[in-house]
Amino acid sequence: MKIINWNRTEWIDTLRGIGILLVVLDHCNPPFIRLIYAFHMPLFFILSGHLFKKKKEIVPYKKRLGRKYIIGILYSRGTTEWMPNCSPLWFLTCITIVLFIYNRIMHINIAGMRMSLIIIAAAISFILDKVNVPKLPWNVDTALMSLFFILVGQFFYKHDKLLNLDIILYVLLAALGVFVTYLNPETVSFDDNEYGNLLLMLIAANTLSIFVIALAKHFNPFPRLVGFWGRHTLFIMGFDYFSGMVVSRITENFLLLFVGKMILLTVGILIWNKNIGVISNSKLKEVLSF
Repeated sequence: MKIINWNRTEWIDTLRGIGILLVVLDHCNPPFIRLIYAFHMPLFFILSGHLFKKKKEIVPYKKRLGRKYIIGILYSRGTTEWMPNCSPLWFLTCITIVLFIYNRIMHINIAGMRMSLIIIAAAISFILDKVNVPKLPWNVDTALMSLFFILVGQFFYKHDKLLNLDIILYVLLAALGVFVTYLNPETVSFDDNEYGNLLLMLIAANTLSIFVIALAKHFNPFPRLVGFWGRHTLFIMGFDYFSGMVVSRITENFLLLFVGKMILLTVGILIWNKNIGVISNSKLKEVLSF
């Protein structure tokens, strides 16, 4: 297969688009949801690591309703029991914590100490999972594990040529990731800080993420469409559950539900952008353009 080399901005938007499509799809409860859970969140953390040196702005979120929801939002507990129709936004607080900790670690001049701290952080997260400690505020427990994937993203940023492999190697990596996913005795859930077998989780998360990165960089036939979704991940995360509530009134089939949600979300993005376009205040427009 011919390799297509998109420029950096295009493939990053494409990768974000693939990632958010996986998020929407896993909320449709497909029969292969375990496979998606194995890597779709590590994929976002790896991408964040790749972009680590660039400016980061996390848009705060809010929602009205009862006291339990207010607590859940402030605590950032990513379940519909605690966050109304916007539980995927737990990722925002988690990535804020991850990047803050990683930035502090990177100020340490001794490379061995930096690596040791990241390994220790992952070990702490894994132990918290095994002793069933309740979720920590702002997903600090998940952030400790995710530091490793930020490091992976940084590694591939510095060694970009390693992502220019033959397609056969990518397929073999994907096959390994799928095999290891179902070899893991538990379903991985970063939202719940549940990893099963740590080694199997790390292998599956990294091999499958590298495969998807390869798709974004070299083999995606629809970069403009997928990139469009990738540039509006925050909007999609915020309205994913709402769109599911609407479409589920029509169908419960996971595939039709996914297609219906993406159509509704795409229309929503277009309407949102059109309304944003008439705002004259440039600062307000920038804040609302997500």
